[in-house]
Amino acid sequence: CQHNQILFNQQQSQSTKLLCQLAKGDTNNWCSLSPLGFWPSNWPSHRFRTQTAFYIRNASKPNSLKRMLLFGGRQLSRQRNAETSFSLRDTWIYSTLTHSWAKLNLNRSPKQRDTHAMATLCANRVFMTGGQHCTTIRCISPIVHLNDTWIFDGRTETWIEPRIIVKGNDLFIDREMKGK
Repeated sequence: CQHNQILFNQQQSQSTKLLCQLAKGDTNNWCSLSPLGFWPSNWPSHRFRTQTAFYIRNASKPNSLKRMLLFGGRQLSRQRNAETSFSLRDTWIYSTLTHSWAKLNLNRSPKQRDTHAMATLCANRVFMTGGQHCTTIRCISPIVHLNDTWIFDGRTETWIEPRIIVKGNDLFIDREMKGK
C-alpha cells in the first residue's frame, strides 16, 4: 500500500482501522494498513481527541524514513453498562516503511492529555502544547486545562520540556532546553 496521507481513525468500534490513501493518480481509494483486517493488540488502543504529526528520524539523509508520532488522547471504556473515559499518556511511533507501530517506554514524557495541539517544527522535531486531562474516571469535572509545551526530538525519540521566554507579545523557545 503506497500512500500520500495516513488517517488514524479515532472512533471506538470493532471496525476501526488505520487507513492509508493510495498514491495512484486522482483516485481516492483507501486501504487498511492492517494486513490482518482487524485492530492488532500491539497497535495503539482505540482513542479519540488525539493528535499526530510526521517527523524524519535522520533529516540529513534525503530519503530518510518518515515516521508518525501519536501522543495521548482519550480512551472510552464500557463496563457494567457504565461508560467512562480517561486521558492517555502514551507515545507511539508509526513506521511508514514497515507499516508497524512501536510504543515508546520513556522515562520522561508529558502529562496525560487529550484535545492538545501538535505540529512538525522542522524535519525531526514535533511541537506539542496545551490540551486537557480528566481528574476523575468519568471526565465530567474537574477537568484540568494544560498550558505546557513539549518538543519531541525525532533523532533521539525523546520528549523535551523547553523553557518559554515571553517578550511583550512574542514567545521564544530557549535554546537551553530544561528537559535535556
